[in-house]
Amino acid sequence: MKINSKEYIESGILELYACGLLDEAEASQVNEIIKSNPEIAQELEEIRNTLAKYSMLYKISPDPALKNKVMKRIMEADKKIYQKIADDKTQEPEKPAKSKFRKFLMAALWVFFTVNVIINVFLYIKLRQTENIAHRLKKENSVLREDYERIRNEINRKSEIIRMVSNKGNKIFDLKGSAISLNSSATVFWNPETRKVLLSVHSLPAPPTDKQYQLWAIKGGKPVDAGVFNVTDEIISMEVPIESADTFAVTLEKKGGSPVPDLSQLYLIGEI
Repeated sequence: MKINSKEYIESGILELYACGLLDEAEASQVNEIIKSNPEIAQELEEIRNTLAKYSMLYKISPDPALKNKVMKRIMEADKKIYQKIADDKTQEPEKPAKSKFRKFLMAALWVFFTVNVIINVFLYIKLRQTENIAHRLKKENSVLREDYERIRNEINRKSEIIRMVSNKGNKIFDLKGSAISLNSSATVFWNPETRKVLLSVHSLPAPPTDKQYQLWAIKGGKPVDAGVFNVTDEIISMEVPIESADTFAVTLEKKGGSPVPDLSQLYLIGEI
């Protein structure tokens, strides 16, 4: 029988088994499961250890005054019995009364301690369930926090992009596909004051795994490296260390970029 270890552990049946509160059939089933499932067997051992500590920590000792009262009652009953024996010269009539009282007393004490154990086990199971719920809520809260941070960062990034795109000092370059990639296109927003570039790729074929696209800013025929980028990015922000440019181009280079463009792998080019 296939058992979901996590659900079985959280069900509370191991705690009941450890306290001997299962019937014979249920206990037999638990025995078979722990033989074939080391994780559940280890959990049972931890429960037994915890129950032992828990029992020592929260055990309820009888009130000393109660003990004194019980012993006093026993002594008084004994005196009456012995007095009756002395009066009647026989102990036969009183033996059943004495035995009945002692049995009643033992039964009452057994019920008291049994109820005490059951209450402790119930509280322990509830404690375990509460700890499991708290752990699950903590994990869910951590996931929500990560999602919140991711969404907040994405919003901040897009807000920054919108501010950069809407800057009146931008120069816009419409890049068209070259002969080796006629259907490719992209747009460059370049700000000469901030020397920042926003590259919006509309269409570019996926590069080989050992290759990467590289953006170039060109002034007077001299190319300046503007950085490599991934076509999976919606909008790419780059720093361009030049004060002016009249052309932007994109080539396919080795992964990590190249100090000079490979013009045989020119994919995009555009002027202002």
